[in-house]
Amino acid sequence: MFPHAPSSKVAASEPLRPDMLGPQLKALMAAVTKTRTIAAAGAALFSSLLLTAQAAGQASPSGIPAPAQRSAPPAHVQAPPPPNLGEQVIPPPPDLSDIPPAPLAALPPERTVAPASGSVPASLRGKDSVALAFPGGSDTPPAEAAPLLADVVARLKAQPAERLELHAQAPSRADRVGEGRRLALLRARAVRTQLVAKGIEPTRLIVFAQTVPTGTPDSDRVDLVFRP
Repeated sequence: MFPHAPSSKVAASEPLRPDMLGPQLKALMAAVTKTRTIAAAGAALFSSLLLTAQAAGQASPSGIPAPAQRSAPPAHVQAPPPPNLGEQVIPPPPDLSDIPPAPLAALPPERTVAPASGSVPASLRGKDSVALAFPGGSDTPPAEAAPLLADVVARLKAQPAERLELHAQAPSRADRVGEGRRLALLRARAVRTQLVAKGIEPTRLIVFAQTVPTGTPDSDRVDLVFRP
């Protein structure tokens, strides 16, 4: 309870002064004044925050942040059907109508073995090879080689299944190997030409050419090797 006012009477028109109040009333008025000041400051602060939030669009009038707006769910996309692994897909054949047909290759005629005629000459019986000597630097068989070539032809006709290898050689220097090989090849071809002229099939004659170092004994020759 508040203490009683002083016994002295105060006119109604005279305003109250702090010195007219008691100590407790003075404290109460001071507390009320402080409370009003704090309330006013709080109201001003709340109004400022509310205006700022509304301006930014991030707050509701109640001061609670508005929940974020959810985006609409994506439209349902239908997945393609899984491939059928058990089904075998065969691509269509390519269009070959614009490609001309390939020409037919002409096959070589079949080799016919001529019947045996005559007998093997005595000079070549039991021999697998003979040597035909050439003059140095020459690519023409010498005249004395004619009987030997005649016996070779007679044996090939008597043995129609046999073939003949012509291994020609010629001497050559290390810096002129090409010249020696050419001479050896010409010697082999010369012998081959004479045998073909006497009726031997070219398919039975096989030509080889090689060189040997200069000074090798018996280097100017053609070896005639009989093959079954």
